[in-house]
Amino acid sequence: MIEIRDGTLQDIDILVAGSVECRRMLKQCIDASKRSRRALVFGYLTAVKLYDLPVPRNCGLDAQRVDVCVADQRKRTSCASLRYHYWSAPMPCNDIVVDGEVVGRIVDPVVACMQMSRWVPREELTVLFDALMTRCDVQKHMRYREIHRYLADTGLFAGKTKSRWACAHARMNTDSPMETRLRLTIEQGGIRGFEVNCRITHPNGEVWFGDLVEPELGIILEYQGAGHWTPDQGRRDSRKSLTLQQSNCCVLPITIDDLASETARTELVRGLRALIRRRKRLRDLDQLSFVVSIERLKDLEPEF
Repeated sequence: MIEIRDGTLQDIDILVAGSVECRRMLKQCIDASKRSRRALVFGYLTAVKLYDLPVPRNCGLDAQRVDVCVADQRKRTSCASLRYHYWSAPMPCNDIVVDGEVVGRIVDPVVACMQMSRWVPREELTVLFDALMTRCDVQKHMRYREIHRYLADTGLFAGKTKSRWACAHARMNTDSPMETRLRLTIEQGGIRGFEVNCRITHPNGEVWFGDLVEPELGIILEYQGAGHWTPDQGRRDSRKSLTLQQSNCCVLPITIDDLASETARTELVRGLRALIRRRKRLRDLDQLSFVVSIERLKDLEPEF
């Protein structure tokens, strides 16, 4: 039995069914604790992996080493496999428990993301914040408040300006890192009005969620990641797209190639701008009506 215990919420068994990278990182942490013969606090990229958050692109930290946090620089020790970080800001921690025994501590996930702000681009930091507030996460509202509260109540730390930018650009209910990267691409291209994971209901009772939706124009951007490549998922995607197209919506599939380079991203934004202009002309001519209903999740959820 492996769990992360925070003392206030229910124990989080995220390490039981974690990814291969998560389990590999846990083994490294346990080995490091045994070698050091002292209580270690794991943070930064190591904590990101233990919480099974998306590993940021273009990270300045060595992924092969274990990141350990200290509030007192005198507590650093010499160990080739460990990378010590001095973190003077508040550092709430949770216990890592294996078979009933505490084998180390890990910084809170919000703190782990804040620590990464020095080492990753601001867009990748936004990916991490979004990953704390996914659509099906029951703790998303609490994480939203924690992110804002930490930035408001904490003094300066390396990367805080970047954290503020990422906080301002993070969106609740995002389901994947590539959805965040897609959203930031079009926003940085000057396109506004797209909502994250709107609920789309057909009169026949079918319900779907669109990755990025412009509710007024009926434009739906769907990122086609690896999870969409299975035959069953492919059939579901085809039916969804066909039904939405027949309902006068416009479904635009997006692949990794559309985000792979600056040129590809520029072309994506240019094409999307042209599509928006065409849909607006139809709307102005009163020729744009939808069979489906499109609802923003933020309008459906309780205030927090």
